Amino acid sequence: HWSLAWPISGTAAWRQIHIVTENMTDGPPPQPRYVYWGAMTKSAGPVDSVATRRSVGVFSLADRLRIEDVARETPVMMPDGTWNCQDWLLDLLQRMVSAGIISQDKRDSLVHGLEV
Repeated sequence: HWSLAWPISGTAAWRQIHIVTENMTDGPPPQPRYVYWGAMTKSAGPVDSVATRRSVGVFSLADRLRIEDVARETPVMMPDGTWNCQDWLLDLLQRMVSAGIISQDKRDSLVHGLEV
C-alpha cells in the first residue's frame, strides 16, 4: 500500500494521504470501491517499522496544505483489477510536479526502482 505521509512535529503522529478500499454494502456498485477521504492524522503503530520510506523533501505548512489540495483534486478510479493505490499516488506526484511543489527529477527519483 502506497501513501504520502509526514510526521507532526512534537508528537508520535503523522499526516497521511492515501486511498483506501471500502466495501459499502448499502451503496451503489461497484463494491468494493476505492475512496479518498482526505488527509488523515494517525498515530504511530507497528506498521511504521516495516514501511519503506523515501523523502519527498521538507515543506512549509502552506506547501503541505497545497499538497492536500492537490490530493483532493486527484481522481480516484473505479476498481478494474489493474488500477490501484500506487497508480493514484503516481498521479498525485505528477500533479505535484505540475503544481510546482516538487520537480520532475524528484518525482522520478522517488518512484525509481519501486514496483508498480
